[in-house]
Amino acid sequence: SDIDSDFDESRSLSIPARQQLSIKERAGISAQEKSFLWMYSGEDRELVKEYFDVFEDPKWKLQKVRKDGTEVWKLAGEDIHRVMGVSTVDSTPDHCMELFKDPKSVFTNLFPKIDSMFTRGEILNLESDRRMLCHASFKMPMPVGDMPAKGIRSRDFVWRQVVKKLNSGSILITAKSVKDIVAKVNVPKGHVRGEIRCSGYYGRKVNGGAGNISKVWYIVQADPKGFLPNWLVNLASGKQAENVSRLKKMFKEEKRIRT
Repeated sequence: SDIDSDFDESRSLSIPARQQLSIKERAGISAQEKSFLWMYSGEDRELVKEYFDVFEDPKWKLQKVRKDGTEVWKLAGEDIHRVMGVSTVDSTPDHCMELFKDPKSVFTNLFPKIDSMFTRGEILNLESDRRMLCHASFKMPMPVGDMPAKGIRSRDFVWRQVVKKLNSGSILITAKSVKDIVAKVNVPKGHVRGEIRCSGYYGRKVNGGAGNISKVWYIVQADPKGFLPNWLVNLASGKQAENVSRLKKMFKEEKRIRT
């Protein structure tokens, strides 16, 4: 497809050049995914449209590129900024989807590996083979470094996770707090209840990549609530985008063990 980036196309580009390439790439991908909206029904249509409205926004700004090639982006304009991590992983989109769908290991195996602030989680209700109500707790990160912030209460979140194989062949995993359900779940002692807004992972096969290389975008907008000033929340929020870097590392380790 002419909207897919070649595997190594942006590896040696400057940040402004990467940014322009990404705007073009995301616009093309979003147009393709939205062309299938009429084929989806109800909640699925709304979730896909909401995600790609954010995904295609040309105002995303590239903040940094990690040594492993993972890009960290921010989208300002709201009280709590949106952040986005982008990386290639040595796995198929379908395999990624199965990991998030697996009720037995999503919180015992997956989350501990990809989110350094995660402490515990549970599935409140397995609504179907691709929809689940989730409840999890996370430590608050320091604005700099990889350690949790001392003296700041942990946050817990209640959200509905929806895993969908899109008509393009790519996968979309969305997460969003559900107000009528959030109020029914007790807040753990010593926690503050936060809110997850439009968030999720999008994965698609990479053209030109060797083997099963996929490209993953992770968009997250999480409001930790409480008395933390927004500027401090936004300063630390970029760390969440690096979940894709840990996902990349996890798949790399899986491949090493297999071989």
